[in-house]
Amino acid sequence: LDDGGRPAEAPAPLPPTPAARAMVEDYASTGLTLRRHPITLIRAELDRSGVVPVSALGGITSGRRTSVTGLVTTRQRPGTAKGIVFITLEDETGYANLIVRPDIRDRHRVLVHTGRVLTARGRLERSGQIIHLLVETLADAEPMLTAAVGRADDRAAAEHLAALGIRLDATAPTTTAPAGQIRLRSRDFH
Repeated sequence: LDDGGRPAEAPAPLPPTPAARAMVEDYASTGLTLRRHPITLIRAELDRSGVVPVSALGGITSGRRTSVTGLVTTRQRPGTAKGIVFITLEDETGYANLIVRPDIRDRHRVLVHTGRVLTARGRLERSGQIIHLLVETLADAEPMLTAAVGRADDRAAAEHLAALGIRLDATAPTTTAPAGQIRLRSRDFH
């Protein structure tokens, strides 16, 4: 019985929120998550394509080319930097400092100014403990991350339905909602 003397209702058998969806909702509401880092959803794919975690940059020789992928946390274009843009990327292992020269900025203008999840390829520069990636190319990694969130949601939904005894056609989508997008708000300074 509830407080009013009526029979208590059983909780509705709603599926638990999939971890990937909860992560997207965290970013939408607070701009961060205390759950797994979003890049973990695509790490295997990144590893296969030769993109290293930020933590691996310390073991790479200065002057070598490498690639990293992460969420854009800051963008800076100081007036004294002669058109250079500094971008900080965050993956599940740490932060990478990117240096984007004016010619690269002009070639990738939209990504430099609005990209939220980027893959940067460039030459590693080391000065003591400080490591930078001098960017040669940029790519938008947000579609890859968005697709991974959708796949994770589909798996979680299928597992929940299977637990309820419901089997879906293997060719039918398991969710009707569009895949989630990480809405990261970077801290930009111009």
